[in-house]
Amino acid sequence: MSYNENTRIGVLLRNDAARDLLTRRIPALLTAPPHMASLLKSLTLAMYYRFHQEELSSTDWLAETLAELAQLPVVPQSTQEEQPPVAPSAFYESESVPIGSAAVQSPEQAERWGVFQIELRGPSHGNPFTDVVVEAEFRAGDKTFRVAGFYDGDGIYLIRCMPDVLGNWAFRTSSNARSLDGIEGAFRCVEPSPGNHGPLRVHNTFHFAYEDGTSYIPVGTTSYAWTHQGDELEKQTLDSLKASPFNKMRMCVFPKSYLFNFNEPVYNPFEGSLTEGWDYSRFNPAFFRHLEERIAELGELGIEADLILFHPYDRWGYSEMAPSVDDRYLRYIVPRLSAYRNVWWSLANEYDLMWSKETDDWERFASIVTGNDPVGHLISNHNCFSFYDYSKPWITHCSIQRIDVYKTSEATNEWRDKWQKPIVIDECAYEGDIDQGWGNITGEEMTRRFWKAPFAAAMSDTGRRT
Repeated sequence: MSYNENTRIGVLLRNDAARDLLTRRIPALLTAPPHMASLLKSLTLAMYYRFHQEELSSTDWLAETLAELAQLPVVPQSTQEEQPPVAPSAFYESESVPIGSAAVQSPEQAERWGVFQIELRGPSHGNPFTDVVVEAEFRAGDKTFRVAGFYDGDGIYLIRCMPDVLGNWAFRTSSNARSLDGIEGAFRCVEPSPGNHGPLRVHNTFHFAYEDGTSYIPVGTTSYAWTHQGDELEKQTLDSLKASPFNKMRMCVFPKSYLFNFNEPVYNPFEGSLTEGWDYSRFNPAFFRHLEERIAELGELGIEADLILFHPYDRWGYSEMAPSVDDRYLRYIVPRLSAYRNVWWSLANEYDLMWSKETDDWERFASIVTGNDPVGHLISNHNCFSFYDYSKPWITHCSIQRIDVYKTSEATNEWRDKWQKPIVIDECAYEGDIDQGWGNITGEEMTRRFWKAPFAAAMSDTGRRT
């Protein structure tokens, strides 16, 4: 492949000769702290030059760098390391194991839009995360859908669904593991408890409403890495939210490494360690149980969990996993969480800073998420410098970060007219006094931006009605 000014630094670093050249021309690559190294990789050569012109010794730095790169041997480079996918075992259990012999436990009833869970106690030999596939077909009258299950460790397999029709339901499992195959059961879906309005849906093109028709106006906050801080601080966060007006929170699945986020997480998503490496074929169920516990606690407070599936602020390697690992992760987490009514899917925080992902990757991720989510939760992809193509049919709403330092909420009508979808300004800057531009607006300016966006939208709606 040939290199040009739009080649990302991360791609260049995969080539040994280009790496040697870049570390000479960009000494910061050798000294950058971990939280900045991943961001440097996301920059193109042209962007790096634009951001660092004053400190670079040559005014012709970009041209000189490209000229030197042009002298290097052409070596095809992928943005991601390949790792062969692992297929489920066709002979995971011998024919001596009776069909449907696993112990099963499930409740006799579940509330509408609640979490119904089937627990199967089955085999644990080999690697059940990759060797075993289990799912269930759920039926209620004319309604039928299939839900993937997942391995939760210690020989336990779980299958979850969110029943949305009152009355009698039935299910039947299927699996390549004989003991988990062909298990049948039934339950009754009853009226939802107070405060349970169901999952959110797009309403009247530009707005949101719960499944039962109750109107919803998002008033959001962000706490990216709160589930990685330990119980004391996480409980403090919940107490603060309980006393706040917020009804949505953006939060990451993976831990974050950036300013103000230097701690090691309590739980890791995979078996292994940062020093010895991760076994990407084996998830750590404790990590995901902790995450879903926090999501459920947000739900009890009436707060939507806008869940960020990928992000670039990383020193553990989760932002640069092989495509097969990315896919396996999504096929694991979506069935675990899709039965929770207060989940939104955000494919990424600042997708365009993730240097190892291309448009085809994001589209593949969207297909996996929507294909494993029978509830049809809200889903989007969040930007840094460049908006994603929000006209894509799978995108339910536009998750937007400002691309103009000053003009943000003022552009609400423009964006609505362009994409004909709800606009959620998920990052209009943060109130504070730090030395970063994204975190030093005043409380008065934050209030102005909060008011400006819905006011502009209301004016726009009025104009359309007349």
